[in-house]
Parts: sequence; structure tokens; C-alpha cells
Amino acid sequence: MSALMVGLAVNCNHRVAGMLMAMGLESEHSLYLGLVRTIPGFFVLMVSLTGGAIIESVSYPAMFLTALGLGLAGVVLLMSVKTHPF
Repeated sequence: MSALMVGLAVNCNHRVAGMLMAMGLESEHSLYLGLVRTIPGFFVLMVSLTGGAIIESVSYPAMFLTALGLGLAGVVLLMSVKTHPF
């Protein structure tokens, strides 16, 4: 199950990278690619630490509900992009 979730996360990262490339200037593609490959590492670290803190202070269900809420917020944020490059 965890391998499936990692695969989905990588797929989503590639889709966001494609959207940034399509919306950005061609001269800045290397910058966008570097950011898209580097920034998720910071968030993986922060999510791991935050998830562990939520589990220790509250419970596993609270952590999963938090992850669900943040995931849905991300979907809403991506859907609110007015320019659809695809």
C-alpha cells in the first residue's frame, strides 16, 4: 500500500512539473525543473516530523484526517488555476 502511495505522489509531482513548464517561460525551464525536484524534499521532511508529532500527541486517526484535509486543500488549490495548459 505504501508503494502505491509513493507512486501516486511521484506521479503528481511530475504533473505539477509539466504544468509549471507549460505555463512558464522557456528560458526558465531549468529553474522550474530544479525547484520541482528540490522543494518536495523539504516537505517530505516536514510532513514526517509533523505526522510523528500528531501521532504522539493525539492519535493515528487524527493524523489521517489531517492528511486527508490537506490533500483535499491541495486538489482545490490546483483546480483553482485559471490557465489550464493541457
